Amino acid sequence: MKPFEKLFTVLMTVYPLSDVLKKFLSQRVKLQNFKQGDILLVPGEIANHIYFITKGLLRAYYTDDEGDEQTFWLMMENDMMASAFSFFTRRPGELTIEVIEDCELISIDYDTLQEVYKEFIEFNVVGRVLTEKYYTLSDERAMILRMKKIEDRYWYMLDNHPEILSRVMQKYMASYLGTTAETLSRVRKKKRK
Repeated sequence: MKPFEKLFTVLMTVYPLSDVLKKFLSQRVKLQNFKQGDILLVPGEIANHIYFITKGLLRAYYTDDEGDEQTFWLMMENDMMASAFSFFTRRPGELTIEVIEDCELISIDYDTLQEVYKEFIEFNVVGRVLTEKYYTLSDERAMILRMKKIEDRYWYMLDNHPEILSRVMQKYMASYLGTTAETLSRVRKKKRK
């Protein structure tokens, strides 16, 4: 499936897209390829793009007061990635967005997104539903981190997001789950009760 077809397929599960809207998006969004290790956003910058992942894996993280990277998001194919705070407030953010597997991304910039919302009223439904999806994922992440036992956090991820666990380096998954790589290694070796 071609990259734009993947994007349209995902968007049309939310709401039908007119041919005029698809043509507009095809002409205005950008298809980009990035290599593992590439950085798409650094702290202090204003996020100007939302990325749709057609292939690969992205990580968003912040650096804590001790200088340790804390994974905030892990996103893969058919997901969207952005620093929502920075993108929507138009203020500098604290997140770094890093490519952790070679990626093929479709990006839309802030001004184009606003133009799409204005010119294609149906796209407001798509935007609302996607916002609900990612707000729900944010809520899920907060719930995972409130689980007292790291074992419960790990088993939750294994049950609900197994592909992420199999593709992400252990140190990134450990920071996403709020623990150390060593502790996560011990948890992975334990049998489920």
